Parts: sequence; structure tokens; C-alpha cells
Amino acid sequence: MDNTFTLKDYLRLKIDEEELFGNNDTLCQAPVHEPSQQTISNILNYSKALSVRKSKYTGFITTVLN
Repeated sequence: MDNTFTLKDYLRLKIDEEELFGNNDTLCQAPVHEPSQQTISNILNYSKALSVRKSKYTGFITTVLN
């Protein structure tokens, strides 16, 4: 995957942001949405149960341990 942005990509992103947040250059006035405490707990619990191991033959092995 190529992570290079062209000027055209940057301009498209800028236009999309202006459409979402208005023509204001400061994005600080956008409404702030935060995840619930339950969502944070679920993500943390999943990360504790997730095991990713490198394998000599298949690349990586991903397992959920519970």
C-alpha cells in the first residue's frame, strides 16, 4: 500500500473537511464525540485476549484466547 499523498489528494481532503465542518479553517469548533466507558472496556478486554504470533511458515497467527 502506497502512503504517498499527491496535491490532488490533499485538495480533495481539504474540500471534504470544509463540507463536513463548514468553510471555517479551524476544526476545533467541530462537535467532540467520545466513546462510552463500555466501548473502551470492550476494546481493552479484547486487546488482552488477542494473541498475535509470528510464524516461520505462515507469516502471523492471530488467536483470541477466550
